[in-house]
Amino acid sequence: MKLSKKSIIIGVAAVLLVGGGTGGFILHNNQVQAQQLKEKEEKKAAYDQLKKDVEAAIDKAYETRKEEDLKTAEEAIGKLKEKDQEKPKERFAKLQSFLVRIKATDTAVTKAEKSKSDEDIKSAQALIDTETDDYLKEDKKGHQARLDKVKKAVSDEKAKKDKEAAANEANTATNNNYVEETPAPATEVPTYQTPPQQAASPAQPAQPATPAPSTPAGNSGGSTGAATTDELNQSAQDAANSDWSGFYK
Repeated sequence: MKLSKKSIIIGVAAVLLVGGGTGGFILHNNQVQAQQLKEKEEKKAAYDQLKKDVEAAIDKAYETRKEEDLKTAEEAIGKLKEKDQEKPKERFAKLQSFLVRIKATDTAVTKAEKSKSDEDIKSAQALIDTETDDYLKEDKKGHQARLDKVKKAVSDEKAKKDKEAAANEANTATNNNYVEETPAPATEVPTYQTPPQQAASPAQPAQPATPAPSTPAGNSGGSTGAATTDELNQSAQDAANSDWSGFYK
């Protein structure tokens, strides 16, 4: 059977159409797959970058300890897939525990600086001793330096008081010894002074007894014969006024 020229052309066109359609489908499919692979790789790269950003955010929070950086790190961790959050959360929780310990130790040291009591100093020292992680090395150094200054101040004050107490005790002992060794002052006995003797007065001459005047027997006045008081006084006065110069010759 001989085909006409028109039939041949139609057949060739049909073959080309079928072949072209198949080839076009394959090409499109390849393009879709390539796009999907590209997007997948881009998503993976973005997620890997997110992981790096989370680590960087946590590192910055460790470095600065600022509230805003802590918040940024915590939010970044929340963007990770659940299975990828475990380790970053552990690091972040550890940082938070460090900050709590640092704050507690700082508060204790501050209290010891104010009170200078033995109890507060011991409490602060106990917290400082727990700062063993390398991350807390500088914090521990600073806290210990502050507390050592408090200890020195307390020690110096105690030494000063002990020295003053010893000096006072020595002074007291010296004063007591002085009192014991110093003799009591002798009691002054008043000296009796004999009053000056006055010049002896010349002896008065003995006065001769004056005979009492006799009373006349015939006294009509009813006298008993004894001298009256007035008469005796008059006799004594007369005797005192008498001249006795002849008596001493």
